[in-house]
Amino acid sequence: MKTLYIECKMGAAGDMLMSALFELLSDEEQSKFINTINRLFGSDIQIDVENKKTCGICGSHIHVKVMGIEESPLDNTLHENEKIHVHIQESNSTNHHDCNFTHDNNHNINQDHYHNHNHNHYHNHYSYDSVKHIIENMDIDDNVKHNALSIYEIIGNAEAKVHNTSLENIHFHEVGSLDAMVDIMGCCILISYINPDKIICSPIHVGNGTVKCAHGVLPVPAPATAEILQQIPYYTGSIDTELCTPTGAAILRHFVDEFCDMPTMNIKKIGYGIGNKEFDIANAVRIFYGNLADTNTNSAKHFSSDCEDYLIDHILEISCNLDDMTGEELGYAMEVLLDAGALDVFFQPIYMKKNRPGVLLKCFCEKSKKELFTDLFFRHTTTRGVRYMEYDRTKLSSSFEEIQTSAGTVRNKISTGKEIRKSKLEFDDLKKIANALNISLEDTKKIIYDMEDCLL
Repeated sequence: MKTLYIECKMGAAGDMLMSALFELLSDEEQSKFINTINRLFGSDIQIDVENKKTCGICGSHIHVKVMGIEESPLDNTLHENEKIHVHIQESNSTNHHDCNFTHDNNHNINQDHYHNHNHNHYHNHYSYDSVKHIIENMDIDDNVKHNALSIYEIIGNAEAKVHNTSLENIHFHEVGSLDAMVDIMGCCILISYINPDKIICSPIHVGNGTVKCAHGVLPVPAPATAEILQQIPYYTGSIDTELCTPTGAAILRHFVDEFCDMPTMNIKKIGYGIGNKEFDIANAVRIFYGNLADTNTNSAKHFSSDCEDYLIDHILEISCNLDDMTGEELGYAMEVLLDAGALDVFFQPIYMKKNRPGVLLKCFCEKSKKELFTDLFFRHTTTRGVRYMEYDRTKLSSSFEEIQTSAGTVRNKISTGKEIRKSKLEFDDLKKIANALNISLEDTKKIIYDMEDCLL
């Protein structure tokens, strides 16, 4: 099982997590990531990567420049817990200006009320809806957008609870808010590149002492961070500063499947995300990439894609009972779930209370997409509750080969494991050729299979 283990012995900040994940990519993927971020945000917000050391250990630090300005070390000292800081808009307030960020034709982010101030701060405010509008209009995969918005919602809800208000009344501000947007989008994009089957994290070192914020001096962990970390194991330690920011805490809360000590793993690569501050201990987030080892047998199973063995992973089932949707509505809901990347979706006929006929809707998906598919269930069905069940899954390793025919290209799905090999022609490709030649699907398959050496 492809697994990430995140070691947070020096806390977690968005830029450190992003930098550590970045180190797990190939050189080609790293270039693609930098180009993607700089394209998404345009010339107003740009990133570059520095090879940096902490206590002699080499790693990466991703610099984010907003309008050509990078958050200074002084800013980090004063606002380390406020990569996303909030302005509370009172319900009866009429003089608050929401800063509307939009993308121009060159994909640059424009700030309607932008101005420079002491310490190069941008004193603008914008709501969760403004953030949502920016992210939803970015030219990036929908799953990346969903993950980013979910992380922002975690932070906004935490701040709203701390300040006894609602998410709608939370207005983010300061230069750190744009810096944090890059951190959040960057982590979501990197996770999509790596596409792990499972993410595990250590207990989180949050630091100790107090931190100076816009609202005054607050204890560590800051209230919003503590709110986000509820039911997640963390500890304070002896380092007298804040180590875990709300942004870092929210990213971990959203993506991590399990918080525990490091399990037995076969490690393939390690990424180091270096922080700005210097301590006697290495200031880095360390992320291990590899496969979980099976400790229940005498020898570890192969989890790699080299087809020497079966692949083992874990999937999630989401289900609900329905008795008040039409066949067309049910069919549309299935299409939505499959288009979102569900592994499988199906209905089962059932009898409900008072012998009402109904259907049981089941959707199988990756565990990391639990929130996405839960949201789709509530949006596109009439259910008021869903059920979850986790499964261990053993599967063959699958890949595609393309077969060139006079009528077009046909994809052949090949699945292997141990000494087993199966193949199947893709239906959509067969259908396309059958329509072009005005022949049956059976005759189309005969043409393909009769081609010499086309299928092994």
